[in-house]
Parts: sequence; C-alpha cells; structure tokens
Amino acid sequence: MNENDPILIEFPYGFLEFDFTDDKVRLVSKILKNVKNVLDLSSGELKFASEYNGPQHYYFPNQYNKIYNNDFDKTFASFLHFLRGSCNDLSRKEFTNRNNTVLTEFPYWVD
Repeated sequence: MNENDPILIEFPYGFLEFDFTDDKVRLVSKILKNVKNVLDLSSGELKFASEYNGPQHYYFPNQYNKIYNNDFDKTFASFLHFLRGSCNDLSRKEFTNRNNTVLTEFPYWVD
C-alpha cells in the first residue's frame, strides 16, 4: 500500500472508499456499483454514526406497528407511527449528510 492509495472499508452492502488525494470519502454500493454519497474532508473533520435497523424500519405492519381488526382508528394511528419513524430515518440521513458524517445502517437481516 502506497501513501496515496485509497483505503476501503467493506460492509455487507457497500464499502467506504477513502481517497486522500482529493480529500473525499465515497460511499459505494456493491450492488448498484455506483457512488451513493461523497463527503468532503477538506474541513478536516469526519464523523461516523451507525444504526441497527429492525424490521419496523422497512415494512408495515410489523411487531411495533400493527393492523387492528375492526378498529380503523387504532390501525390508522399505528400506520402514522410507522410513517413518523420513516420520516425520522430520512431526517437522520439528511442531517448526517449535511454534517459531514458517514451514517452506516445495518439492516436486521444482516448478521
């Protein structure tokens, strides 16, 4: 490994590529084979965050947000709770992107 070689950190569904020649970090998808996000390191500050996502992050109904037979109001409230969680996930992604933070999400189906 040479001084200017990129550093790769592999994850189940992608990898981080640190390229210090242009002060960038790229999050690359192994499946899509494209760059998902680029962070500028010229500020000299890089942060990492991670989150384990259970099934409630991906589908409705789930163990926390249920369908209640013959109770539309309760089911609708449960669905709104699911949507609120999805909005929080999107807000977290946008926040970390704006704040030069690499967010790594670990889906529940990955060991």
